[in-house]
Amino acid sequence: MKVDIQWNNPERYSDMEENLQYSRSLFRQFSNEMESFIQDKAHLYLPTDTTLELTFRDVDLAGEAEPWRRPSADEIRIIKDVYPPRLKFNYKVIDESGEILKEGMAQITDTTYLWNAAQPGTMRDKFYYEKELMADWLRKNLDNLPPIS
Repeated sequence: MKVDIQWNNPERYSDMEENLQYSRSLFRQFSNEMESFIQDKAHLYLPTDTTLELTFRDVDLAGEAEPWRRPSADEIRIIKDVYPPRLKFNYKVIDESGEILKEGMAQITDTTYLWNAAQPGTMRDKFYYEKELMADWLRKNLDNLPPIS
């Protein structure tokens, strides 16, 4: 099983705020962590002879920077239910012969992300909510693929 992830025009993503140096650093952290996370999770649902291609088109992290709170607050994300995580991406699942088993565009969000069950990882993982959103999508959309014969 192979995962190929592309980040389409990340400079235009929702969370590339005015402080571009911070935003670029945050994006690098996010993309590295998300790529590792998806690699780890996708193998639970995909056969070994398939490829999952993801092309991210937008990322809007949970919370929002509110720099008006104080001058250096642009590096602090305020988590409120009105700022849910959102991911927008195209996807393809391809078998070893090149046949497309499944493809589409996903726009996913979780407006109840703060109401979910106990979340022990939230304090340790900067991108906990986005990873949970992606894990849920992987489970719901890849777990029922037809078997390859």
